[in-house]
Amino acid sequence: MAVKEEELKNTEAELIRNQTQAAILQNNFAKYLEQAAQTCQEVAGEFLLPDATETWCIELKRYEEWGGLVRAESLSSFTNVEQLFKGNHSVLKAVYGNESVALKKFEFKQKERVLNEARLLNKLKHCQHVADLKFLFYDESMEHCYLVSPLYAGDLSQYIKKLRVGEHDDDKRASICAQLCRALRDVHAAGIWHCDVKPANVFLESLDVKAEPHVRLGDFDVSLNSEERASKAVITARTTAGHTRCVGTPGFMAPELLRDKPLKSAKADVYSLGCTMFDMYFNAKDRPDASTSDTKAFTVPAHSNPHLRELLQKMLEWDPDKRPSADEVVKHRFVAQAVQQLDSHAKVMEEFSILLKKDMVSLVVVGNEMYHAQSSASL
Repeated sequence: MAVKEEELKNTEAELIRNQTQAAILQNNFAKYLEQAAQTCQEVAGEFLLPDATETWCIELKRYEEWGGLVRAESLSSFTNVEQLFKGNHSVLKAVYGNESVALKKFEFKQKERVLNEARLLNKLKHCQHVADLKFLFYDESMEHCYLVSPLYAGDLSQYIKKLRVGEHDDDKRASICAQLCRALRDVHAAGIWHCDVKPANVFLESLDVKAEPHVRLGDFDVSLNSEERASKAVITARTTAGHTRCVGTPGFMAPELLRDKPLKSAKADVYSLGCTMFDMYFNAKDRPDASTSDTKAFTVPAHSNPHLRELLQKMLEWDPDKRPSADEVVKHRFVAQAVQQLDSHAKVMEEFSILLKKDMVSLVVVGNEMYHAQSSASL
């Protein structure tokens, strides 16, 4: 009885400690936000109105409530920081704790893009083939914002270069197609349009062409959700002045985006995905660029898989109304077969994992029995 009372007291003490720590963390975060608001007014006042500063801090508080996406961190919390990429924004790699991570670095005045991507990735966090977001933070000087995510091995453009021509590699390509089509279907089902699908925005957990590929669709900083599409003019960070359209990457943009017209459907993503899939199987130079040529008369090379050829022909239709939806793409015979094979492989791996765990338990039991038998014999 005394033992149970002692255990109960220890449990109560542990609960009190946890509650106290939670209260301290919450209080510290509130102070952090208050200090951030003041710093924001002082340092960033030249490009932020007072009400915009307040909105920014309200948004940060909201993300903290959405599972702690916003953290009171600084760049000094990371070690082995190196630059991976520099373009519209920089990408750094670093170590956080014991984990390798990637940091997307934005200027603070681009905070809308940071918040937009964090909001959308949080909404898509249960999607298997969408990139993960760990948290976001901004430095004390209010000069930069950072999105922290897992460090993936590389992107699809790098992987494509490593693939060899052959039946074995076609299995890898089909698997990647199935995962990407599923990812886009889930993104559209969540009411989100990616707006910049391309190989460089598809990340892989490994670039080893001998291993089973696992891909993640990422870079949602110019993506749109249903609320934004329902609002007035849709203008993103890459939109030129006076144009109400969403801009992607030349060479992967749908023809309708090049005609200075508002983006009216998710079919532009389907076109971009078609371009990405084309580049996996064929020479990208053989694919028409809607920004420099008329793609109306384009035909997929005849020597390809007939089901793949039929699908790509539909996805690369000039008229968006004639293109399939992402859901229809997943149901197409070519993708459906790849999905079936992908699910079959996943099931086999799951069953193998269960058996392995059972074997490990059995080994532990046998090991314990042998240990006790040996101990008894020694006595």
